[in-house]
Amino acid sequence: MQIANVKQRQIWFPRVGDQIWVRTPQNRTYRVWVRERNITENQLYRRLLACGSLVSTQKIQAHRDGKLHRAFSIFVFNALDEVLLQKRADTKYHSGGLWTNTCCSHPRPGEDHHHAARRRLHEEMGFDCELQELFSFTYHVKLNDNLFEHELDRVFVGRYEGQPVPNSDEVADWKWMNIDILKQDIQENPQHYTYWFKLVLDRVIKHYARSDCRRG
Repeated sequence: MQIANVKQRQIWFPRVGDQIWVRTPQNRTYRVWVRERNITENQLYRRLLACGSLVSTQKIQAHRDGKLHRAFSIFVFNALDEVLLQKRADTKYHSGGLWTNTCCSHPRPGEDHHHAARRRLHEEMGFDCELQELFSFTYHVKLNDNLFEHELDRVFVGRYEGQPVPNSDEVADWKWMNIDILKQDIQENPQHYTYWFKLVLDRVIKHYARSDCRRG
């Protein structure tokens, strides 16, 4: 699948003719060709929904079938510009035991992304903070146990100075980590981190550096 670059909250395909893979409820897979240089996330969502690729489905089934679905990822920083990481519980049905961003999950049917992000941050990490949406991206990757991540993912950032109280059913461990040390460790030990976290970290750091969240 073509991974879309992001510019000013748009999913931006650098060339007309790029393609994305679409799976229908009848489990047929075909290609959708992009014929516009710029397309917003909402436009993409509506078009794929019309194609049948964004049907309401159980989370585990979406990952088994590789269906494109909505998601969000949260990165929380402190005043030292350290990022709060969580280690996913070993019992998670995919990517268990790996380090990743502060929180990530999926909105409930009909739920607003921002509301879902605040809700899930509290459920997983035991605290709440203001969140700012930075950008969206899509990715498609095969994981362990014949599961797939195929997500239209909105990225949020926040600031927090307290101590999390994580849900042990979701989170095995947590830590604040210096960005430079983190990037070095990812280079040396990529197997310790989730795919999506490694994919998007540099972009998050770049956008966060000039965000209102950091300046505020």
